[in-house]
Amino acid sequence: GGQAQRAGVAGGRGSGPGSILADEPTGELDNATEFYLRDLLDRKLEGSDDADVIATHDPLVARRMKTQWQMEQGILK
Repeated sequence: GGQAQRAGVAGGRGSGPGSILADEPTGELDNATEFYLRDLLDRKLEGSDDADVIATHDPLVARRMKTQWQMEQGILK
């Protein structure tokens, strides 16, 4: 799972502007790759006005987002 996840992240990473739509991007990664991906997200999101949507259970990823919503018992808050 983690190897496929790394390949997906590498394939989806472009050099130009664009939005990110990701579901659990750090879900099955080893610690080093997870740290690397969080660093990539930080650099991509810094100063960006793109509409990025990232679904995650990882609080370290969530706290990097400008706006956060939580799903509680099927209700988006």
